[in-house]
Amino acid sequence: GGGGGGGDTDARAAAIVAKCHAASGVDRLEFGGVASDYDYSQFKPRGHYDNFALQDYWRGVMWLGRTPFTLRKSNSAAAPDAAVRRQSAAALVVAELATSAAPALAHIERFLALAVGESDNATP
Repeated sequence: GGGGGGGDTDARAAAIVAKCHAASGVDRLEFGGVASDYDYSQFKPRGHYDNFALQDYWRGVMWLGRTPFTLRKSNSAAAPDAAVRRQSAAALVVAELATSAAPALAHIERFLALAVGESDNATP
């Protein structure tokens, strides 16, 4: 239930994290008030990320890349208005965290370039 988060939210977050670590297929995900089928198998680290030091990095990047934030309601969207507001707020929090973490992320990027080579991304 609702309230200020707490135990229920913590338990749901822990269950999602456990599913990401198990990386064992498709299951239901309720995120920000929107439920969908979600492919947790994508969280299995691959390549040079299948190394204890980089596995959590892999899972974090996969979560950010694969988990949709419903920022506006479309005619076909099943998301209720409250879910759109909640996910918009979550997206703002992620953006703020990314901005405040930029120096640390740059440090990680430099480390990865030294450890595994330069990025092969098409954009900077």
